[in-house]
Amino acid sequence: MQQCVQRGVVIMPIMVTQDEAMIDGNNRRSLIPVYATLGWIRAKWRNAKWARVLLGYLPSLKEEELPNVSDSRCRA
Repeated sequence: MQQCVQRGVVIMPIMVTQDEAMIDGNNRRSLIPVYATLGWIRAKWRNAKWARVLLGYLPSLKEEELPNVSDSRCRA
C-alpha cells in the first residue's frame, strides 16, 4: 500500500462503532449512538471521552416498525 501513497501522506484508520442506549428510565425509547475514533489509539483508551467523537444517533426500531418485506415497495 505504501507504493500507492505519495511521499508525506499519512494514512490514518478511523473506526466507527455503535452502542445501544436508553433515553428514558422505563426502557421504552432507545437510540443507537454512533461514535468515531482513530485506529491508532490503544484499545484500553478507546472508550475514554477524549478518544471518541459522537457522529449522531440511529433510531432503534422494533420488529413491528420494520417494513414488510413482502410489500412491493420494498423490493429491489
